[in-house]
Amino acid sequence: MLHPIPSRLGGLRLAGLYRPATAGTAIGGDFLEALDTPYGTRILIGDVRGKGLQAVQTVTDLLGCFRSRAHETEDLGEVAASLDRQVRRAALARGDEELFATALLLQHSGPSQDLHVVNCGHLAPLEVGPARTRELDVPAVLPLGFGLLDAAGAVRPHQVSLDPGATLLTHTDGLSEARNSSGEFYPLAERLVSVGRHTPDDLVRHLDDDVRDWTHHLADDIAVIALGPR
Repeated sequence: MLHPIPSRLGGLRLAGLYRPATAGTAIGGDFLEALDTPYGTRILIGDVRGKGLQAVQTVTDLLGCFRSRAHETEDLGEVAASLDRQVRRAALARGDEELFATALLLQHSGPSQDLHVVNCGHLAPLEVGPARTRELDVPAVLPLGFGLLDAAGAVRPHQVSLDPGATLLTHTDGLSEARNSSGEFYPLAERLVSVGRHTPDDLVRHLDDDVRDWTHHLADDIAVIALGPR
């Protein structure tokens, strides 16, 4: 159900990581995908509220919807609106009015350093470079499932431009909220300072090792996608 994130897609280098909190489980409530579409490289990462089979079913529905609409819909905001409708339909079918999912959608095309981003209640991406690590200011709308993204123009992609040599890091809260034995949250930005190189693969490998050293026991799923221009 979760496809491996390719190392190269369109004009991007990528690296992905997925770690379920429950041992022996292939998938939980986090999801990630990267696709080559007629409109450029499109990326999705997110987190469904809740756990168990219902969360897995919602992830399945969302990934299926994204894989279809990303290839057929030019406007990234409308892709997000389709995902919103998908979660809303699932909530109504299951009688679960509290079902929702956070999601971050990104699009890149051509040789540009620019990305278009739609943030549906998700954590803001981090730009990691030789000189600094900073959280990008990406305005957020409500998470998927609240049924408020259908109005024309309701979701407008936000454009960000990466610094030369920088990598964009997206993640779910299982990473930043991983706790050590003292109950302290994993200090993501601080732990990235020690990474010598800042390619997508370097960052993901470092985080995979480092967060497990930090917590020794995952209480939540972790999904990460790092990307940068080729």
